[in-house]
Amino acid sequence: MARGNRDFNAAVRPMRWEPSSDHAPFWWTSTFDCPTGMTFNSAVFYTVPAGRRLCVLGISLGCDQAAINQFMLRRNGNPIWMIHFNTECDVHFGHGAMEYLAGDTLKLTATNNAGVDANFRYNVHGYLVPAI
Repeated sequence: MARGNRDFNAAVRPMRWEPSSDHAPFWWTSTFDCPTGMTFNSAVFYTVPAGRRLCVLGISLGCDQAAINQFMLRRNGNPIWMIHFNTECDVHFGHGAMEYLAGDTLKLTATNNAGVDANFRYNVHGYLVPAI
């Protein structure tokens, strides 16, 4: 399997995920205010419909106050992903890295570690795909 050979390319080239006609783009964008030193716990903001899976491909975060703030994404109330960031953060997951199944719920928690009240914004994006 020499470099440039068809087998070499098939073995080492990363897979590229392409949406198809049965994939529906998913975007959820919101903002919220959080007082200094407090934690904001959202209500459920999305429930994955029956017969579908949600593949989260990335999350973009922002805060109007500089501090090491915390953001946590939850599945059915349980934390599944957390990050500390300053004012802006973009995280990209590979396809299949973060999947929600039919009936799973999404909510978030954010902690304002700035010395003043802050406004947070976030965008969760990915695709709704047929359940397997």
